Amino acid sequence: MKKRFYIMLLSALLLLLTGCSGRKQSYVRLSPSELTILDGKPCDLRLVCSDKPDDVTYTLEGSSIILADKGLEGVTVTPVEDGTSTVSVHDSSGTAYSAVIKVIMPKPLTELEKTGAVTIRIICENIQNARITVTNNTDDTISFSLPAGSYLASDDEMYQDMLVTSPLRESVTAGITVTYDVNTCCMDIHRAVPDGNSGYTLSAASDRRIEALSGYFAENETDYCVRQAAVWILTDNATFADCGILQNNYDRVIKREHYDTAQEIIDSITS
Repeated sequence: MKKRFYIMLLSALLLLLTGCSGRKQSYVRLSPSELTILDGKPCDLRLVCSDKPDDVTYTLEGSSIILADKGLEGVTVTPVEDGTSTVSVHDSSGTAYSAVIKVIMPKPLTELEKTGAVTIRIICENIQNARITVTNNTDDTISFSLPAGSYLASDDEMYQDMLVTSPLRESVTAGITVTYDVNTCCMDIHRAVPDGNSGYTLSAASDRRIEALSGYFAENETDYCVRQAAVWILTDNATFADCGILQNNYDRVIKREHYDTAQEIIDSITS
């Protein structure tokens, strides 16, 4: 009786061991595990399946994923917003895979500064560009945007405010400080040109026409003289003669062709 019992027990153990060793454990690993989504900037992510040795690459744009390997279908990202999202796929045989990722959506840099998540330092030493230094004060990666129409307000009324004409969409690792160069134009034709002696505060867009003009510059390569003339036309109702205030070795910088092109651009975005 005991012998029969031991034989049955051994058979059960062998069956259990065989079943465990024969079962294929499937897993999905998404790389990177933390995915930063920036507006209009595609992000590459890699899905590795244990039963599919070749890596499969996708490109994420907004809320949709474009397949690079047609062997996997039905890719979805739900939802695409701050926090946790799920990437789900299934192959042509119907086998489903999914992975959880962390999605970081960009927030306006002005908003992040108000909450203390970042510290900003701005240096303006000329009329064509400025340096914006961003320090991430949090324990997580921060994704931020500096939208079209943002401007740098001078702490000293003697100096011009500066319009940012090259919007930013970037991310900063926890505890890291990064400096960015941005293109600018002066917004007050009768004030002094920045020389590094005034502090500046980042401000959000407050004029739709200026915002539209800055957006145009971000999408279209435009000569600096044209950009500056266009800004002064909107902010100061500047004439061609007024724009002659910008000099280089006693010669006006903004020529007639620059002014006329600037006026055409303004007409196109305000019509």
